[in-house]
Amino acid sequence: LVREWSHGGWALCLDLTLDKNTGNGKEKKKETDAAATVGGGGKMDLREDRYARDSLPILVGCKCVVCRPREKTTSGNHHKTISSSGSGGDPIKKVPSFTRAYIHHLLKAKEMLAETLLFVHNLHQVLLLFRQLSEAALLDDKNGCAGGGGVTKEGNLVEAFCQGIEEQL
Repeated sequence: LVREWSHGGWALCLDLTLDKNTGNGKEKKKETDAAATVGGGGKMDLREDRYARDSLPILVGCKCVVCRPREKTTSGNHHKTISSSGSGGDPIKKVPSFTRAYIHHLLKAKEMLAETLLFVHNLHQVLLLFRQLSEAALLDDKNGCAGGGGVTKEGNLVEAFCQGIEEQL
């Protein structure tokens, strides 16, 4: 599935926050929320022309190697080693590793790197999804929800989390 999405130019952009009380994503929408970033969907078609000049990472706040920011000196000297403190006199700026515009360009040019970058991002998102599902299942076990379908005051977290994911797709 991850390979098919990547091959088709799709990026998975889900809000994978788990509210321990309801199991849904947090009600308070943040600037880095997938819905605000993507426009309400859980998948983003980076082949669309609207991403041709978009300088954001695929998913703002994502920690995968494709999305996470890297440090760049503003002097343009890319051969210089950058320390974490920024010593050396050149100011350091955080920029996305790969932007939506760059991946859009790679897709339009039919470059294999586009599919590879999307695969890495999508796999990271699926692994996070399963990590959150596992956490919800453990919390359900602890609260006595698993198995017989009983619901405690916290509710069935796995079911609520899955409903939240289905709404995004």
